[in-house]
Amino acid sequence: MSLDNTPLSQDNDLLSLDNASLSLDNAPLSQDNDLLSLDNASLSQDNDPLSLDNDLLSLDNDLLSLDNAPLSQDNASLSQDNDLLSLDNASLSQDNDPPSLDYNTKSCNFFPPAIDNASFYRYYTFISIIRRYLTLNHRSDWLPGTRDGQLAMAKNWNVIIPAHAAAWGIPNATAQELAALTAAAETALNTAKNETTRTPVATAQCRASFDALVAAMRDIKKRYFYIPPLTEADLVSLGLKVPDPTLTPSGKPAAQVMVETYLVGRHELGIKIVYVTGSAADPANKGYRIWYSVVAPGETPPANPAELRKSFFTKRKKDVIAFDYGESGKTAHFAVQVENDGKKGEWGPLVSALIP
Repeated sequence: MSLDNTPLSQDNDLLSLDNASLSLDNAPLSQDNDLLSLDNASLSQDNDPLSLDNDLLSLDNDLLSLDNAPLSQDNASLSQDNDLLSLDNASLSQDNDPPSLDYNTKSCNFFPPAIDNASFYRYYTFISIIRRYLTLNHRSDWLPGTRDGQLAMAKNWNVIIPAHAAAWGIPNATAQELAALTAAAETALNTAKNETTRTPVATAQCRASFDALVAAMRDIKKRYFYIPPLTEADLVSLGLKVPDPTLTPSGKPAAQVMVETYLVGRHELGIKIVYVTGSAADPANKGYRIWYSVVAPGETPPANPAELRKSFFTKRKKDVIAFDYGESGKTAHFAVQVENDGKKGEWGPLVSALIP
């Protein structure tokens, strides 16, 4: 029985040896695990500063949030101020807006309110009186300046023309047409001047009637009123002026002028007439005789205007003198006389200028 159990005992011993070897084999593993635990512990310690840093970062962010809170409040106040400013600008924009214009109705509100008819009529009458006054005082027409005067002249012609129509060569149809136009103009004028019958239509008809009458009178004068066959007495009886063929003498010019020179271009000088005495409005001052001479360097200049040799006549107060090419660099001497139909006034001062 003991012999049989011996192999089993040996086997158990071998098994113990194997377990021991396995324990030995597992020992390095246990050591490795211990080292791993140590490494994890170190890693955990390494991560602890990171966690601390994160806590500090979180604290800093909280403080930054606190710091930004007043800034947010300031921005809110600034936003409110901007809103108020926007409201003020809106009010200012409404105040400064130009008068509105309605493009659909083509009407705008910047015109003054409509005036009543009576005010407009007074204004129109005032303007008409001013225009009539200026016309009467600044006109050279042979026709009277008022409608009453024109009507009176036409009535006078209606009396004279039929009696002299054959002698003056005026057709009877022309005389009859003038009489009809005169009657129509008189009726239209009376209607327009009457307070009870004066209307815009009556005023327009009166204007048209006088336009036709004036056109007929101008045509008759242009065609038939000449000397001969008419005489000066006939013209006077018709209310016309007798032409005076004799010109009014203007006499010898009394003004004295001089020239001012200015540069124009190569070999050219501009001259301007300047009055020393007298006035350009004098009818005797018809034109200007400009005298000049060109003197080379070293030559003797003219002592007085009578020594000037060249001249030309002009009616302009500004003119240009073109010199020859070879006269460039020389000196031009000038003097002027006012001239009227060959009659010359006094010499002006002697002036000089260098020819460019």
